[in-house]
Amino acid sequence: MGDLSLERRRELLAAFVRSRKAAEEAGGAEMFLGTPDRWYRDPGPRWRCPDGHVSTFVLKCEERGDCCLAAGCGEPVWLTFPEDRDGPLPLAAAIAASEVTRG
Repeated sequence: MGDLSLERRRELLAAFVRSRKAAEEAGGAEMFLGTPDRWYRDPGPRWRCPDGHVSTFVLKCEERGDCCLAAGCGEPVWLTFPEDRDGPLPLAAAIAASEVTRG
């Protein structure tokens, strides 16, 4: 995803996370404020930034919202599913999710 603009990576990440939430809701998952309950449970919430960092810690900032703590990053983060790990977002799935949400 390195050749995509930051704005496009943010858009793809948001669409991918929305699609994961929708799939879990359609599967009957218990939800809290539009997010599957299990995403909040132990080992704790995970957060992903557009640069592929996944962490259980974020920087809370009034000016910029929740930000990635990876060295030199500082990008906004999205709450993600518990199985998510560091690395590139599955690009094909993210693009497909983006196309569905654009309608």
